[in-house]
Amino acid sequence: MPAAADHGRRRSSRGVRAVKLSKPSITIGWLKPLYGFTGRKVVSATRVGRAHLIAMGRDIAGTDVGVAIYITSGARGFGDEACRGRIIGTYWLAPLPAGKAVEDYPFPDVDGRPRWPVGWPLETARTVKLPQGRAPELKPLVVEACGPAAWRRMAATFQGGGIAGAPM
Repeated sequence: MPAAADHGRRRSSRGVRAVKLSKPSITIGWLKPLYGFTGRKVVSATRVGRAHLIAMGRDIAGTDVGVAIYITSGARGFGDEACRGRIIGTYWLAPLPAGKAVEDYPFPDVDGRPRWPVGWPLETARTVKLPQGRAPELKPLVVEACGPAAWRRMAATFQGGGIAGAPM
């Protein structure tokens, strides 16, 4: 095999070729509950969640820190219902363009009403969506790791727009 084609490979002690694979590390700074994931260009929030959305954007927009997306158990109509209760993937937030505000990025409900009147633009090329079989259920994970009280506190924050990577 030519040297150029041999990049990333090494010989084991038995002479069998092995391929060294490396996976880039991902840093998650926020968890955001949403009804849908696929095809989005913005991450959205209700008016109540506006302050959390702005805090999240100021904290991680334009950085290598992502936001994990949890599809809520009440999700309907956005195509990702099979992943209800699961962490479905990760978004990275784009910097908010000069002169723009979160109100410039609303996201309509399935009936067209402005249920989520504020949003933050995404770096869509960086979106990572997990296959359904690899999308972990959030509630059992939190309950097992931190106890049922932690899940109740976490779930209570969901109407507020999301939570930062702080201890429960």
